[in-house]
Amino acid sequence: MACLLCHLDQRTHWYTETPRWLILDCDTCGVPMAVWRAHSEDIPEDEKSAMLAELSRIANIQLGEGCWRLDSIRRMIPDHPHWHARPPWW
Repeated sequence: MACLLCHLDQRTHWYTETPRWLILDCDTCGVPMAVWRAHSEDIPEDEKSAMLAELSRIANIQLGEGCWRLDSIRRMIPDHPHWHARPPWW
């Protein structure tokens, strides 16, 4: 089976799209998430910082200023880098 994050279909709202990463609503849980487009853990620090800063900006708008936490646990797709912005109770 192909990796769902490597071959993303636009099934939810996409907020920010760059050649290397994107911020979109997770189609499983509905919260904003950041996806590194490459199926690789080799992420330049400046790109990761920019991606997570944009996820923070979107999460503050969608979930409320400071009313969320960064979740880096990969539950459904463990081998492709991605991060969720989740309410604190999640």
